[in-house]
Amino acid sequence: MDPATSPSIAVIGSTALLDGVAVAYESADHVLYTYNSVKGTNPRIALNLTPGAGPGAGADGLIGPDGSGEVQVSFRAVTSALWRVTPDISFQESWTVGVAAGTTPSVQPWILAFQGSDGHLWTESTFAAPVQSTALMAAGTSPGLY
Repeated sequence: MDPATSPSIAVIGSTALLDGVAVAYESADHVLYTYNSVKGTNPRIALNLTPGAGPGAGADGLIGPDGSGEVQVSFRAVTSALWRVTPDISFQESWTVGVAAGTTPSVQPWILAFQGSDGHLWTESTFAAPVQSTALMAAGTSPGLY
């Protein structure tokens, strides 16, 4: 794991007796990885993150065909573009809107919030284009969704 980042953790549902967790993290070589405690898998997602940016993770509330919950991950790519992926279903989307350096986008089921490279709070929901708000954020801060 990149020592300059923190993992992002989401509780995922399961058809098993207990729910599990999904963890998204940036590896030392700045590639996205996820870990699923229900399946015991740790796949490498072949997408490059901006060094030191780290991903955001949120459970999407769906249970996949393998009985494990799915996780959505958002991150700042090396191009500074915003990405959202759902590795369990091979879903990926990206926008050319820049994410501020040193920040992490926040993700919940089909909703994103992030600090744009212009310092404003931006949001995206349900496959729409990201929308800029008038709110200015402090440099280096990341929004949280709950």
